[in-house]
Amino acid sequence: MDNYFVSLLHENFPSTEDVMAELINLNVINGLPKGTELYISDIHGEYESFNHILRIGSGNVKEKISELYNDELSNKEVNHLTLLVAYCGI
Repeated sequence: MDNYFVSLLHENFPSTEDVMAELINLNVINGLPKGTELYISDIHGEYESFNHILRIGSGNVKEKISELYNDELSNKEVNHLTLLVAYCGI
């Protein structure tokens, strides 16, 4: 059984240094703070505000569009596309 795991590791990480580097990388990633969480309470009768918060996704829509279209769109185009996605449901 141990040889099985060693052979799997060797397929992706040919040397001991590569395995150690990946372990360090995964440890660092594991230690990063998690994404922002949004908690909303007492929203009775506040449909417009609540709907706005849901549609904008607390900035995640713009962030994902920026990541997806990296250098292809200007900042103004990213802003326009964000509004289209968030408010028109494209």
